[in-house]
Amino acid sequence: MEIINFDTIPSTSSFVSEQLKSGKTVPFAAVARQQTGGRGRRGRAWSSPVGGIYLSIALPPPVLDPTLIGNLSLWVGMEISRWLEQRFGLKAALKWPNDLMFDGRKLGGILIESGIEGQNQGPIIVGIGLNCQKLPVVPPTAIDALPVALFECCGAGELLKADELAHDLIEHIEKAWYAAAFVDALKHVEKDFLNWSPPSTRLWIDKDLNEYWWLKDILADGSLSLNQIGTAREMNIHSADHQLTVAKKNDALPVLLADVGNTAVKIHGYKSFWHAEPFIQIKHFHADRDFSALKVGLEAALKQMPKAGWPLFISGVAPRQIEQLQTVATVAGFLPIEIRKQTVRVHGPYPLAQIGIDRLSLMEGWLCTKRKSSDIAVIASFGTAVTVDVVKGSGMHLGGVIAPGIGLSATALHEYTGLLPLVSAQDDLKKDLIGLSTREAIAAGIVGATVGLLETVLRDVARREQTAVSGINLLLCGGDAPLMQTYLPRGHLAPDLLFQGLKSIVAGGVLVSDSL
Repeated sequence: MEIINFDTIPSTSSFVSEQLKSGKTVPFAAVARQQTGGRGRRGRAWSSPVGGIYLSIALPPPVLDPTLIGNLSLWVGMEISRWLEQRFGLKAALKWPNDLMFDGRKLGGILIESGIEGQNQGPIIVGIGLNCQKLPVVPPTAIDALPVALFECCGAGELLKADELAHDLIEHIEKAWYAAAFVDALKHVEKDFLNWSPPSTRLWIDKDLNEYWWLKDILADGSLSLNQIGTAREMNIHSADHQLTVAKKNDALPVLLADVGNTAVKIHGYKSFWHAEPFIQIKHFHADRDFSALKVGLEAALKQMPKAGWPLFISGVAPRQIEQLQTVATVAGFLPIEIRKQTVRVHGPYPLAQIGIDRLSLMEGWLCTKRKSSDIAVIASFGTAVTVDVVKGSGMHLGGVIAPGIGLSATALHEYTGLLPLVSAQDDLKKDLIGLSTREAIAAGIVGATVGLLETVLRDVARREQTAVSGINLLLCGGDAPLMQTYLPRGHLAPDLLFQGLKSIVAGGVLVSDSL
C-alpha cells in the first residue's frame, strides 16, 4: 500500500478525502507526525501533538448489508487492540463505539467516514489517532476522558517511534481488511467486541438524572441494549449522540470485588479502581453453611454504593461456591457479574486459557507496580494449593509450579497413614525446620518441602535468565504467607496483590503510580 508521510498537516482524513475526490484509487494511507486540525466524532477537535500516531487509510468498501457499515468502528477498534497485544503484550480496553481506553483514560480514537458513489457504497476512510509518546493537551472541561499515552501503559523504557508504529499498524489493518474472514468477522463483531471489553466499560451514567445503566448486550446492528441499575427498565441506544457516558476515571465510582477461593470468599470494596486501600472487607469460609452473616455484610456494603443493584464483580476458582455467592449477592441487592478471564499485561509464548484467574490476577497485580521490563518476579501464593508463577516486568509469563498447600499436605498425611496425627503448621512448627516430636516433624517436613520448592524455583529462574537470585523479586501471598516468610526472609508479603490485579482486569488497566 502507498503511504504518504507528512511532518505537519491539518488532518490526514481530510487529505485522504480530497485525494479520493481527485480520483486517486484505493488503497492508500496518510501518516502525519502532527496535525493542526485533527478531528474526531461530530467534528470535535482532536489534539495531535508531535509524538502521537495519526493516520488515515482509504480502503475499498466491503460487500455486505449497508446496515452493518456502522460496525466498522467496532471492528477497527478490535484490530487495533489485537495489534497492541501482538506488539506490546498490552490489551487496551474497548469503549463503544470508537474509543480505546486504559487506566480509565482515553488512549485513542477511531473515525470512520464513507461516501456514496451513485447507488453504491464508496471508499471507506479509517482515521486513527493514538496517544503514543506524549500526552495531548485536554482542557478540564473536555467531554472525553482524561488522556493516557502508550508509553505509560506498556511501561516501555525505550523511546516509542510513532512513525514506525504507524506504518506497522497500517500493514496490520490492511491485512485484516483483505483477509478472507473479514466480512464474516464484521457480521459478528458485536459479540467479539463485548468479549474484549472489560467490565468497567459496561457501566454507563446519566449524570443529569443520576441514573446508572449496565450494558447487557451489543445487537447485530452495533446498537446497545442496556438495563437501568436498580430497576427493570431497559433501553436501546443506536447512536453515540446521547446523554449517557461510560464511567471514567474522574468519575471515581465505588467498586466491589469478590475472590472465591477453594477455602473462603473474600470481598473488598474500594472507593474507585484507583484507590489502593479497601474501605469494605468481608470474609466467609465455605465450611460455614450459614450465609446469614455474609448476607448481612453485603447488605451493609450496599448502603455505601450509589444505587441498589450495584455490580459485584466476582472471580474465583470454585464454581459451586461462585454460584452460592451469586445467589446471596442477588438476595442482598447486588447485581453479580462474573469476571471473564482476561489479561491486561500478562502474555506468553503459548495460550494462557488454562491458567486460573487467581494466578493471572496475582501477576497482573505485580505488573501494575513500578518496575522495569527486565525485572523478574516469582509470585508464590499459599492457599489450598501452592501456586508459583514467574513473570517478567515486560509481562512475559515464564511458567509456574502448582503443589499441594500446607493444610492439604497435612490432611493427606493424616488420612493416608495409620498413625500420623493431623497437625497445623501454624501451631506445631517451631522456629527450626527440624522437629523434635512427631507433630513438629510432620509440620517441619511440610513447610520444609515448600521452602525447598521456592528455593529451587529461584535458582532455576536465575540460571535460565542469567541473573542473580538476589535480583529476583519474591512475593508471598495467601493465608499461609506470614508463616512462610519466617523461613523465606527475603520474600516480601503482598497480601493485596490479587485484588490489585482484579482491579486492573475489571478496569481495563490500572497505573498504580497514579493512584488516588
